[in-house]
Amino acid sequence: TERGVRPDIPKSSGGAVSACCPPLPSSGKREREGEGEKMEYLEPGTRVQVDGLKARPDLNLQPGVVVLYAPDRERYQVKMDADGEEIYLRPANLTKLSEEAAAAAAAGGPP
Repeated sequence: TERGVRPDIPKSSGGAVSACCPPLPSSGKREREGEGEKMEYLEPGTRVQVDGLKARPDLNLQPGVVVLYAPDRERYQVKMDADGEEIYLRPANLTKLSEEAAAAAAAGGPP
């Protein structure tokens, strides 16, 4: 082994890593796990819709706002519009709302 290098700690790739979000490929998108689809990073304040939850089906199709990305959980913290509840959701369970849909959701209308 190299002097001063611990073999149990992987070497850095040299790229800058943000403390708030997962590293992204150069395309600006990252793949959803196991689906092969691409999903962009969701900035805090992004309007989203929840979909595909089995444990909390009452939240499906409900709008909310991204609070932050929690890298230790690999989840987004989302504040739900309906009751202000903050929950952690996998990226695969979130859909970014278009500007029109986000405006309608914020006004209390259908997405």
